[in-house]
Amino acid sequence: MSDRTYFQLVIHSATPDELTALRAALDGDEEPPDLADLRGADEEPEDGDDFPLLWGWEECRLAAATEYGPLIAAIMPGATFAAWTDPNYEYAGDLYQHAPDLGEHVSPCDANGHATIRDVDLAEIMGRPGIDDTAALVAVGRLLGLAWYRRMFGA
Repeated sequence: MSDRTYFQLVIHSATPDELTALRAALDGDEEPPDLADLRGADEEPEDGDDFPLLWGWEECRLAAATEYGPLIAAIMPGATFAAWTDPNYEYAGDLYQHAPDLGEHVSPCDANGHATIRDVDLAEIMGRPGIDDTAALVAVGRLLGLAWYRRMFGA
């Protein structure tokens, strides 16, 4: 069994200076933080491409999103982006989302980078004493990171 999986970074908004800093970090030219472990992306945007910008790596650790997400946010604090690793075998994917005014959101995810809810988390919400439908929906929305999803996709 391999502990490697596909890792994707999708940037929905960033300044040109932030993108330059990210590219330098990905090249290993900036410390700290150094993202040189992510050198050699299998897929990356061309200069001048429109948002959203996609980078992809085929062989990354299972927790790469939560490991590298905060480093990317430190390089690009004004950017809105999502980073995730695909599920592998019995392990869920790993999603890290960042928006400057919302901060970070971390959750398990599917292969498309969509947040998922573990059954134990849903059972915990539904089992709270006196919880009504509205409060349950708000709690589920927090687990799914709906505020970040809306920011990135306008839905």
